[in-house]
Amino acid sequence: MNLIAAYFEERPEYRDLKTIFINSARSVMPDCKIHIIEADKINRDNLDHHLDTVIGFKLAAEAAIELNEPAAICDIDLMFRKSIEDVWHNNFDIAVTIRNHPARYNTGIWFYRPTMKAKTFVRHWIELTELFAAGIEGIKPGLDKYAGIDQYALACVKKKRTLTNVIELQCQEWNAEQTCWPIIDERTKVIHLKSQLRNVLFGRDQRTKYDGTISKNLKVFPACIELAKEARGWL
Repeated sequence: MNLIAAYFEERPEYRDLKTIFINSARSVMPDCKIHIIEADKINRDNLDHHLDTVIGFKLAAEAAIELNEPAAICDIDLMFRKSIEDVWHNNFDIAVTIRNHPARYNTGIWFYRPTMKAKTFVRHWIELTELFAAGIEGIKPGLDKYAGIDQYALACVKKKRTLTNVIELQCQEWNAEQTCWPIIDERTKVIHLKSQLRNVLFGRDQRTKYDGTISKNLKVFPACIELAKEARGWL
């Protein structure tokens, strides 16, 4: 199993996230090959969070095409509970994870089989993501709906490239993000250490938003406390 993830080294907490990612992955997939792609150091003081994710997506997606082997393309803030190697028992070019949420897709992890259709799909996905990022103000409705530039681009490309075999996997099993934390069960293979869960992991208020302000509207998840303890066990 190839795991590809972009890494922003200059962020102190990312060092811990990388440690959790690597240690948990190797515990359940001892033979996995981990490819960490380091991002160039850039000034993030005025960088929109959505543009930040575009950088990571492009780096990892381009690395997958270059590797030319089956791979899981991951965010660095994942914790593995079970092997994900059985994903290759499914027939697909691209596999993405979906959730019960208006923002249907979460690209914290997606799977790539290096077929010609998959390569064309991913190249188109990268191009559209960059195009959207260049005109971010003009895509606000789509960005609001899909909660991420690459996720919005994925939805658009998926509608156009209907001959590519793109399958959908449930986040609860393959990429448990905030909509899944209260219902994690024995099937859950991957925990996504994002938003409120990451805040608990690093000792911040669960309601802290990406810009550092506190929101009264974010739902607080009791499950975050136990999951954060589990994540700290890999440090």
